[in-house]
Amino acid sequence: MVLEETVIGIGIILLGIIAAIVVHVFCSMLARRADSTRSKMDDIIVLSCRKPLVAFIMVLSAYIALKYYFIIPESYSWILEEKYVAAASIFFITWVAAAFAEHAVTGYGRAIAARTKTDIDDQILTIFERSIRYIIWFLGILLILATIELDITPLVAGAGIAGLAVALAAQEILSNIFAGTIILVDQPLKVHDRVKINEYFGDVVHIGPRSTRIETVDHQLITIPNATITNSIIVNYAMPDIKMLVVLDFPVAYGSDVEMVMKVLRGVVNQAAREMDYILEDPAPIVLFWEFGESSLNFKMKVWTNDCKKEIYLRSHINREVNRRFIEEKIQIPYMQVDVHMRD
Repeated sequence: MVLEETVIGIGIILLGIIAAIVVHVFCSMLARRADSTRSKMDDIIVLSCRKPLVAFIMVLSAYIALKYYFIIPESYSWILEEKYVAAASIFFITWVAAAFAEHAVTGYGRAIAARTKTDIDDQILTIFERSIRYIIWFLGILLILATIELDITPLVAGAGIAGLAVALAAQEILSNIFAGTIILVDQPLKVHDRVKINEYFGDVVHIGPRSTRIETVDHQLITIPNATITNSIIVNYAMPDIKMLVVLDFPVAYGSDVEMVMKVLRGVVNQAAREMDYILEDPAPIVLFWEFGESSLNFKMKVWTNDCKKEIYLRSHINREVNRRFIEEKIQIPYMQVDVHMRD
């Protein structure tokens, strides 16, 4: 009789495993079918229930076999008590609820965020996606502990004390997260903007909850804490638009023909504006005789580019052409020199 019941119990467990496999395959088919529908809810329901349902069927078959067909030693009979069965039920309900909440936030939240121009909602949504799952699991675990009659008061109190200790220890992290929120709301910079923060100059490639990453013009990745950014002066070359005024200095030797120098500089910049698509003709470039320097006549050239990221190429092109024309016109560029007069 015992052997017969044992065989039946093993058969029930095997049937449970087969049923779980069948349900898994069926849910996979439903998931593919749900992908072809316009509604997101059917996708969310299938994704949320598939794994918990498969696990529940296997656990249920094992429970039936243990309760009715296997002889359990007295020391392990407690696993069949009602409170542990209720705790297991709460576990599976929590699993479904956490998965449903996460998939619902991902499915509907991402669709809404994709229709907005700002990336604030994307950043907040990422944080919310991670938080909601942990919150539901934390509440579910508390309920499970209460169901199996464990005193959760010390746990809750301990969690409060631990939370305070973590908060004190993580002041810098929390300040960076708060600063990240300010950056996302105030938007002094955005991803792909060319900026200068302190001595760092480059393009923003990522704005995260704790830090912001900048790729410099020499392709180095700089990670700056958000709290540092909010306390720094930010030069954003991409705002209000990516157009940028570039100022170039050209010193020439004393005795040079000022009008000839200005003619050469105007000729170079006007030709560059006609040939290079990133150099603007409107606003028109300006050439100025700026000042009498200590050992040179100083000229300035002010020229606009339609893309702040092209500044280095503009400087290179203009400098190269000016140097070539100065050589042709025999215009000398002075070097630093000191005259020393000796007395007898």
